[in-house]
Amino acid sequence: TVTSFTMNGGTISGNTTAEKGGGLYAGYSTSFTMTGGTYVANSNNVYLANGTTITVMGELTGATTFATITPSSYSEGTQVLKAGDGSINLLNYVSKFKLSDSNWSIDVDGKIYDKTTVTLGAIVYSDKTVSRFYHQTKTMIGYVIAIENGKATKIVSVDETNTNWNDAKTWCDNYVDKSRNIDWTLPTKKNLKLVFEAKDEINKSIERIIAGGGDASKLSDTHYWSSDISTVYEAYAQDFSIANFFANARSKKLYCLVRAVRDF
Repeated sequence: TVTSFTMNGGTISGNTTAEKGGGLYAGYSTSFTMTGGTYVANSNNVYLANGTTITVMGELTGATTFATITPSSYSEGTQVLKAGDGSINLLNYVSKFKLSDSNWSIDVDGKIYDKTTVTLGAIVYSDKTVSRFYHQTKTMIGYVIAIENGKATKIVSVDETNTNWNDAKTWCDNYVDKSRNIDWTLPTKKNLKLVFEAKDEINKSIERIIAGGGDASKLSDTHYWSSDISTVYEAYAQDFSIANFFANARSKKLYCLVRAVRDF
């Protein structure tokens, strides 16, 4: 029984296994590492037993898809890829590994997720579809910040700007997304709280977009404006760098980031 297998260049194709998988079977506790110009043909699925992962030990080069993986079970959060050390950024490689079930994909942390499930932070497209998966051929308009009965009900814009409160309100009122929707507004404190609570998931979606070759900006650890006013001279903003939601009053003349929200 082989307990350690390293691919450092070369191609595996036309192979069969006595166990599961089209070409490679990595049993429980097997150490399977990949580096260099390695490639496992799509017809030769790599089966990973429970608890087994592919470890990226160095730069992978060459192939469009390095390997197609079949995990022992399709369960949310199952780890299939990991970095060999701190010098390896999985973000550069997750999009080059596929899963045998096209409804699932590999997240930026090497864990699998169901692309068809609507979750906070999921990407909203101009054709009104919602997915945790980045589709290069579709146009993004926002990210999910509220869900009811399994469906997205509120979204936040993909774009943001940095300005004072009066101009922030004008920017949101005039904002038009790439689906020509015009009913965007500056978020109330209640809606800004939804954005704040979805921040980590939104940023994870943005990492998927970047990994897939797209362009998007993460939510920043700084203040974002709400539409609620405190006095004639002050309005409420939330510092996205702190752990808990606590909107504080700031001078309307100060510059804060802003994103628009709308019902979906």
